[in-house]
Amino acid sequence: MDEVPEISAFRRLIDDQVVEFIDASRQIGEPLLAMANMVRRAFDAELTFIIVGLTAPCPDNNTFTSLIQPLSETINEIQEFRNRNRHVAEFFNHLSTVSESIVALSWISVKPAPVQFVRDMRDAGEYFGNRVLSENRGNQQHQTWINKWIEVMRGLENYVREYHLTGFSWNAYGRSGMTSAPPRGPAPPPPPPPSGSCPDPFAGGDASRHALLTQLNQGVGITQMLRPVRRGMMGDGDSHAQPAAAVISGVVGKPQLERTFPPKFILEGRKWRVEHMKDNFTLSIESEDMSQSVAMFKCQNVGLEIKNKVNGVSIDNCKRSTIVLNDIISSVELIRCENLKIQCSGHVPLISLDNCDSIQVFLTEKSIDAEVISSKSTSLNVCLLAPDGDYTEIAVPEQIKTVVVDRKLKSTVVEKI
Repeated sequence: MDEVPEISAFRRLIDDQVVEFIDASRQIGEPLLAMANMVRRAFDAELTFIIVGLTAPCPDNNTFTSLIQPLSETINEIQEFRNRNRHVAEFFNHLSTVSESIVALSWISVKPAPVQFVRDMRDAGEYFGNRVLSENRGNQQHQTWINKWIEVMRGLENYVREYHLTGFSWNAYGRSGMTSAPPRGPAPPPPPPPSGSCPDPFAGGDASRHALLTQLNQGVGITQMLRPVRRGMMGDGDSHAQPAAAVISGVVGKPQLERTFPPKFILEGRKWRVEHMKDNFTLSIESEDMSQSVAMFKCQNVGLEIKNKVNGVSIDNCKRSTIVLNDIISSVELIRCENLKIQCSGHVPLISLDNCDSIQVFLTEKSIDAEVISSKSTSLNVCLLAPDGDYTEIAVPEQIKTVVVDRKLKSTVVEKI
């Protein structure tokens, strides 16, 4: 029996792009091959989830957590594998490329814009992928490895866009779904308006919940319950016949589940992790080990003071926050940030900004020699401390004029008037 399109398309993604990525990892060797095999397990876990979800009603939160647990555990395994191999400097950016973007498989819990979520996670991985290309310039094996992973992520994005544009389609081929054109005759009355949330499919108690979990344990064997969608099911021109795909897309009761994460403020190894913090302006880090670093991710309305010297600071996807820094050994990196104030009271050799907007960098006499490198950033201002204690704000140019001189490109800054 033919598989339904949603399942066969995801199988092709695994058999083509994912397998090619594993082959590219095998050419380089460990630890990339080990992580690639974990990626295969993660995609297999998502395939099992898709198979179950297409024939099962929308579950409650507890049951949804049970269904998605195998996928979540594999994603966590990939991220922990990256952390355990920090000492392998040669491949750390490779591992980070995968571990940062593999979270895109969690699109099944995102509504109403899972495509954008996949794209954001892909971009997070490409940041490290660009580092891999820079460090291995001219090495065809590493370039192929990055290209194969990009193909995997783009294949996932295209799959979600085609089959689950506004969220995962629960029960699309189950008892309440339709896989063929409706019978001829008067059009049925319109369905009641959606309630905005899934009805409880487990009104029968633990027995119903256990039945759904039993379906999950069947693995790929559950496809025997599915009916294929063939071209002949699209109707023969009758005004009341409509494509099966149109019926499926009209199924109501998709989950209103938003992916949320608990806040984290902890030292893991030699890295301080400040993640998903909100509305807290009292955060402070006192590091007695200058080899430690700070990673700040998805924080909003936060004030963080780093009192002692640290190796480096990375700020990713943060908004409306203030960070006060002391001495930095390597660099301060800002990625996809908005409305941030960075105050450098000590020596900072490099401040790097990528895809940021509305950033103010305050430099004192100790940090006046800092290099500021920006790309794809807007409304960036550097504020210099004057002798009278006030700051002078200077805008970083955004406009570049490029001309051809002697068959070479020459670029100059265009100052705004």
